[in-house]
Amino acid sequence: MSAMAPALRLGAATLGASVGPREQEIDARWLMAYAASLGETSPRYFDTGTPAGPLAHPLFSVCYVHFDAVDTAGHSMLGRGVLRR
Repeated sequence: MSAMAPALRLGAATLGASVGPREQEIDARWLMAYAASLGETSPRYFDTGTPAGPLAHPLFSVCYVHFDAVDTAGHSMLGRGVLRR
């Protein structure tokens, strides 16, 4: 069994923090990985055989990703005490 990485904790400064709008190209792998991370088992979230590809989970539009931890000034929130190890 491998050791787990230490948890990353969100500091109190996170409350009320926001990031600007972002444009991101979404692909089938990202949609399927997100659905799988939620434990979804419905084939509609994993079907790459349909012309439109897999269905996006309803919560996908608000999923947190690593680049959301960078504020608009380009500074890491980790360095500002928002995220702590």
